[in-house]
Amino acid sequence: MKKVMLVLVIFLSVLFLNPQLVIAQDLQYYASKSTYSKSGLEVSDYKKVNLSFIAEGIDKINLKEERIKRTCELHLRQAGLEPIPFTSASEVLFVRVNVVGMAFDVRLQYYRSVFFPVDNKLYSNFANTWERKFLGTHGLDSELIFRALDELLDDFLNEYLKANVK
Repeated sequence: MKKVMLVLVIFLSVLFLNPQLVIAQDLQYYASKSTYSKSGLEVSDYKKVNLSFIAEGIDKINLKEERIKRTCELHLRQAGLEPIPFTSASEVLFVRVNVVGMAFDVRLQYYRSVFFPVDNKLYSNFANTWERKFLGTHGLDSELIFRALDELLDDFLNEYLKANVK
């Protein structure tokens, strides 16, 4: 009995006095529970998608941010997802439309919390894990921008659902 107690005391003292060992165990646990994704789109509650919009220069061609927002929300709803306005979350889809002169840029970026071990420490960051963009000219026709947005949203939804629906 004394021998068992002595081994237990030594084990616990080594465990608590050696933080590197504890961190290594945490990293091993994290690594064993992690699934490494190819898409960066895997989430636990995939039915809810946080959305954020940035629109610049759109008033020059009479394009309204509200229509961009409605288009994105409609695509998500048609795919059975619930769009949520971004406040603070561990993942978000940023939709950016930028018009400069006769050119436009539509960009979809999916940001999420990512975790990575370095020197027996676990770090996290909010990072872009998926991105698609479309550059073109609009000829003062906003429908060309919406076609690009539709195409990018279809790409996102296809990959997002493939990554999350089992």
